[in-house]
Order: sequence, then structure tokens, then C-alpha cells
Amino acid sequence: MAALSSLMSNYLCSSGPLFSFSANRITVLRSHSAPPPLCRPTTQAALAGCLPPDVLHQQAPLDRLEESPDGSHVTLHFKGDRPPVTARLVVGADGGQSTVRSQVIGDGPPLFLGEWP
Repeated sequence: MAALSSLMSNYLCSSGPLFSFSANRITVLRSHSAPPPLCRPTTQAALAGCLPPDVLHQQAPLDRLEESPDGSHVTLHFKGDRPPVTARLVVGADGGQSTVRSQVIGDGPPLFLGEWP
């Protein structure tokens, strides 16, 4: 956890830290009206370091996902030669053109609603 703490140490604000670290947990202590500046590679490395081996699948374009009939797990089918993966939890951090979101929610492509202040 010390390595994670040092990676995330740049996420401070004038009123103190934005995160706390204990065991394998990251807790958000503060939020702001505007999101704090984040360095994507640093954040990704810090979060990936908290995961057990073989649970994070990066650069793996998703073709489709199928929920089991009893809802206990989901099978992810990837494009290309990657074998399917079965999981109890899927975090779809696949961007604005999210395949996960479009298949789970079916809300269509993102809509531009204006600039962030």
C-alpha cells in the first residue's frame, strides 16, 4: 500500500488529501465541483496495483457480454483471438464509446451537452 500511497500522493488539495489508503482500500475523502486533475497512467497504475493478478484485462476490445440465467456471473467475449472470461463483476471503464454501457443500458451513443465550466 505504500507504493500506492506514493503514486497517489500528488492528489492533494489545499484542504488536505483527496484519498485515504488502508489495507487494500482507497477511500475518497473529498470531492469538488470540478474534478481534480488526474494523470490517467498514474491513476490506472495505482488502481491496477490493488488488484489480484489476472483480473484486469486491458487493451481487450469487447465484442459482447452475456449474463448467466441466474444472474450470478457475466461472460465477456472479446474481439480477436482472446478467449472468453467469466466474472462476477464487470467494471466498464472503456470510454465514451463504451461497449459495456451500450450493451448493459442500451442508451445509444453519447450526446454532447456543452462544455464543462
